[in-house]
Amino acid sequence: MSASDVTITLPDGSTKPIAAGTTVLDFVKTAIGPGLAKAALFAKYDGVEVDLTTPLDRDGTLQLFTSKNPESLELIRHDAAHVVASAVQRLFPGTQVTIGPSTDDGFYYDFYRVDADGKPNPFTPEDLVVIEKAANEEVKKDLPFLRKEVSKDEALALFGKLGETFKLEIIEDIFNKGATSLSLYSHGDWVDFCLGPHAPSTAKIGVIKLLSVAGAYWRGDHNKQQLQRIYGTAFFTQKDLDAWIHQQEEAKKRDHRRVGKELDLFAFHPAAPGAVFWTHKGTAIFTQLQTAMRRLCLANGYEEIKTPLLYNKSLWETSGHWGKYRENMFLILDPEADPGLPEDERASFS
Repeated sequence: MSASDVTITLPDGSTKPIAAGTTVLDFVKTAIGPGLAKAALFAKYDGVEVDLTTPLDRDGTLQLFTSKNPESLELIRHDAAHVVASAVQRLFPGTQVTIGPSTDDGFYYDFYRVDADGKPNPFTPEDLVVIEKAANEEVKKDLPFLRKEVSKDEALALFGKLGETFKLEIIEDIFNKGATSLSLYSHGDWVDFCLGPHAPSTAKIGVIKLLSVAGAYWRGDHNKQQLQRIYGTAFFTQKDLDAWIHQQEEAKKRDHRRVGKELDLFAFHPAAPGAVFWTHKGTAIFTQLQTAMRRLCLANGYEEIKTPLLYNKSLWETSGHWGKYRENMFLILDPEADPGLPEDERASFS
């Protein structure tokens, strides 16, 4: 071991020396084996998720992730969001991109798309079929995901040239929070910025399935631009995707909203959107469950209290709901609040 070597500790506790600056992928090839190097998707270096192209420049721990690790599904779904966004912009010129995170069961990407009159121009189910086909063709091209660090000025110049006004706003926010550089990821001729990591190439994604499209608002604010949100998912194999689709179909058959109505337990009415009207049958079951739960809690030393049904945004900021679910929360304006305040400051939510 030379003075320029670093020591890498693997999950089993074994250690291996390697020349400082060697990438994760090259380390795996030479110190572990070509099989794992081919299967690896990303790694954790001292607990931080990194690309396989990350240089090992200090002593540290290293954990590799392949398609056998459940964490890898989240990775390829974020990869899939990038691929879908690139397909959308190629198929529908003039469409702007905003954000595209992974979710529990897949991913979504928000797009700004308007017609000649400046009105929202939603994607149709037929559009999703075309986009899905184009995205999976891009997966098969095995395009490498390439990372590059740029300065604020470089990022603003790049996305300004691309006409991505939403990206410019995000870039300003990122650097205002103290960032000193921005990581770009490209595949083919399409580029976006995110923290990463990404898989080595698009082929690692497997198969992409687009599920639905819905409306959303920029920054979750209904006073801002209306966006088109495409939902999708991705799996390593068609077999896994088919199994998931079957599971979703079976779950729909047992959906409590469907079963409850079929058993005459509850109903819904436009007079109170999203609220349940319990029938006498449903109320009887609800009361029995409530009584049983109350008895169980009291027997175990719990005390019963009553809390408000509505809160202002301070509670939801603390809980984290404000940042993630603001656009789907019910808003009630306080008539006694100062009308000069922003709407969010005059509202209660449930």
